[in-house]
Amino acid sequence: MAATPSTLLALGTVMPEFELPDFDGRWISSSKSGVAPGTLVIFLCPHCPFVRHTRMEIGRVGRDFQSRVLAVFGINPNDTDAFPQDGPEGMKQEVAIAGYT
Repeated sequence: MAATPSTLLALGTVMPEFELPDFDGRWISSSKSGVAPGTLVIFLCPHCPFVRHTRMEIGRVGRDFQSRVLAVFGINPNDTDAFPQDGPEGMKQEVAIAGYT
């Protein structure tokens, strides 16, 4: 069970702006996603069995669509105290394996 309840939003709901650090400490902002007509946000982490199984396809889809029509953000929502492998070094390895952009 999730520690934080989720709320489903209607399709077309405007995404709230966010600013988050990447694994190198650089700040990434949703407001700087350019003029793409759509946005894809993927919540992922290195230890997730689903991500481990689909990481190459997630990377390919991100690369293909990002170059054409989408701003793509991958967000790791995990607590790195509970899941240290999901910290910055783990995400660097995940990016290297899957080719996320």
